[in-house]
Amino acid sequence: MIVHRLVYRSDVAISVGDDASGGLAQILDRARAANQRADLTGALMVASNTFVQALEGPLPALEQTFERICRDFRHRRVRLLEFVEAEDRVFGEWPLGFVRPGAEIAGLCSPLDAGAMRLGPDASTSGLAQMMRALLVTNAQTFDAAAAPEAPRLRQKPATKGAAS
Repeated sequence: MIVHRLVYRSDVAISVGDDASGGLAQILDRARAANQRADLTGALMVASNTFVQALEGPLPALEQTFERICRDFRHRRVRLLEFVEAEDRVFGEWPLGFVRPGAEIAGLCSPLDAGAMRLGPDASTSGLAQMMRALLVTNAQTFDAAAAPEAPRLRQKPATKGAAS
């Protein structure tokens, strides 16, 4: 099944605190519910007052969601980093996984990969979605419980007769 994936970055225009509480917890709860309804999956990474989000799913839902994000007052300077067509989802288990990089994940990136964690306006997206997934899979217990693979999953749609697999 072909899906579309986008990755964007934006400057955080709200206080997100040191943990997923308050405003950020509400953002995560609402986004997860909306993503499940729209058949979207993805991950949100918050670092250095920057949101980096990967979203994937059907093109119409992806476009509608990204347009809403671009108009959202909680984001400043939204920049689309990547938009690709993909054969498979990277974040199929997560309506919206949550990643907050910190010292506990420093061992996942070698010093040569330090640029991958740089979230400035000119950040490279090569492998960013895969890095976010690796952080979710490897350190789910380090982040919020809803980021773990045991989080609510999208229901699988039944295959239609005669559909190619």
